[in-house]
Amino acid sequence: MSRKKVVAPIEYSRKAITPIDYSGLQSAFDNLNRVLFGGELPDVFITYQRRAHSGGSFSPEWFADCINRDQRYEIALNPDGFIGRTNEFIISILVHENGPSLAAHVAQSS
Repeated sequence: MSRKKVVAPIEYSRKAITPIDYSGLQSAFDNLNRVLFGGELPDVFITYQRRAHSGGSFSPEWFADCINRDQRYEIALNPDGFIGRTNEFIISILVHENGPSLAAHVAQSS
């Protein structure tokens, strides 16, 4: 009878990156919305998606809320384009993708 080897759980010495990274993006979005767009932008779902030759993209009503099934806008940012770039560059992509978000929101409200 052989014994199964017990593997100890992985211990991370650093804080989890997901909440740190995404909370930074949410804070940036909220600040940009307030300062540049007067708070007019609807809430969006910000994701990381790799797409060749793209810094990011906007998709209207792409994300569906799991509980209420509400349709939400999505801004997808390509993390491959962030390598060696400044935070200002990354924020500029977020600003760029908020333009279509505002246009779609205004068109939907009309």
